[in-house]
Amino acid sequence: MKLLLLLIYLFLVLALPVAAQAPTWERLYQEVPTNDFQIFFEGLAVAPNRLLFVGSTPVQPTATGRDGYTSYYMLNTITGDTIWRRLGGRILQGGQGFVRQADGRFLTVETEWAVGSYSYTATQTITASGRKGPHRRYQGVALARGFPRGLLPATNGDFFLAVAIEDFSPSRLIESERVHMARVDSIGQPRWTRDCGLRAGHYPEDIQYDLAGNIILEIADYDYLRTPFSQIRLLRLDALTGDSLQSVRLPAPAGNGSVQFDPYCEMLRLRDGGLLLPGAVDTVFRPPFVDMLPFLRKVNAQLQPVWSYVYRGRLTQYAPFVGTCELADGSVLALAAGGSGNTYYLHHISATGQLVRIYSFTSALVTGFRLSTLVPVPGTRTVFVGGASVLPPSTGAYAARLDLDPTLPLVLSAPTPHQPTPPAVLLDLYPNPAIQDVTVRYTVPPGSAGAVLCLYDATGRLVRQKALTGRSGEARVTLAGLQPGLYLAALVADGRVLASSRLAVAEH
Repeated sequence: MKLLLLLIYLFLVLALPVAAQAPTWERLYQEVPTNDFQIFFEGLAVAPNRLLFVGSTPVQPTATGRDGYTSYYMLNTITGDTIWRRLGGRILQGGQGFVRQADGRFLTVETEWAVGSYSYTATQTITASGRKGPHRRYQGVALARGFPRGLLPATNGDFFLAVAIEDFSPSRLIESERVHMARVDSIGQPRWTRDCGLRAGHYPEDIQYDLAGNIILEIADYDYLRTPFSQIRLLRLDALTGDSLQSVRLPAPAGNGSVQFDPYCEMLRLRDGGLLLPGAVDTVFRPPFVDMLPFLRKVNAQLQPVWSYVYRGRLTQYAPFVGTCELADGSVLALAAGGSGNTYYLHHISATGQLVRIYSFTSALVTGFRLSTLVPVPGTRTVFVGGASVLPPSTGAYAARLDLDPTLPLVLSAPTPHQPTPPAVLLDLYPNPAIQDVTVRYTVPPGSAGAVLCLYDATGRLVRQKALTGRSGEARVTLAGLQPGLYLAALVADGRVLASSRLAVAEH
């Protein structure tokens, strides 16, 4: 009986009607012809009727034998025609995160090329007119080999970074990953950084808000000695302090092996407070994991599993779900990264996790896809997709507009989370522990006068005092002559203590 039910299920899935159509328009950009060239399409509505593409283009290996990429930015009309394109700096990875800031500029995070065995997390701003702004390297956020895997805007021009810290040790013959999070202010200084306290083998995949304004960090939990070797871990963090609030491990769905991710498998925040997690699963634990199938998991606002969907149809290549959007009836659309020949697929899945229909789109330009992003237009039935064409001779960056079935519900915009505003009073010390000096970042309420930073030892004796100018800023305080130990830093104005924090002074 079970076998009969399974055969009926497979017949229904494989025989489910697939609606085939051509994209409304599609473009192939071949300015740099190579089968590795990709544009990671993550932006829409830079200005009215404009689309912004962010990606990278490979460059030749250096004298040391290391290859790399150059970051790539392109602004197009809503019909795909190019207005301008810009090349950025030398990077190891690009397009790992891309957001629009409150001032209208766009911010992308990259892995900057560095001499030797190191690389650094870096950000680049760019305006709608194509003017490149500050390019900043965050050595304090990404120590050793830092690979950013998430970028999220915050209040007051701040943003969050999720970074994988890779540490290769020849003596151990392994490459391990640890997860760091940081909140960075509008001038590029970290407000806080957090080692998330996980063992080697954890890799950040994406960051998103919950409806309360906390941060949800999605992590791939890799352990090659375990079967299945990869699972999903979700961390909930306080957006203002970085403190951990909740940790949940989600095993692979029953009957499957490991969960696998693509760098572009982005979480989707849902109207009911839940999250949608795209990726892929393998049906058996068999390297090199050629049996990976598109996979979606929904969790509720408490980060508990609600349903999972695995597409078990026939695919010709590894094709995780990489982009999703929610429709007005609670159902979702999910884009598979790969397809079959010149065809790629958009899955319509009900609010309860059941496959409703598969829409196929046949390209007249491309015979092999590596799609990376789906960008919906809220209030319509239009989505944009982007990625790369990977088979010669039609290699290059690919983008298309898809106008969907008029019977589908309209696309919803992602619900807006509550975003807590940093307090009017701020006292932040870094580095902490400190050795020779410490930098004090401060903000005091309007009308405050004569702000002073006071440093007290364990007996309550005042050992340092630094006058501060203006309502906010930074000041450096020397620690020369202080004994190692714990000290209390107090922000004082108008004769009262506004904020305090502990400072650890380490040995030279």
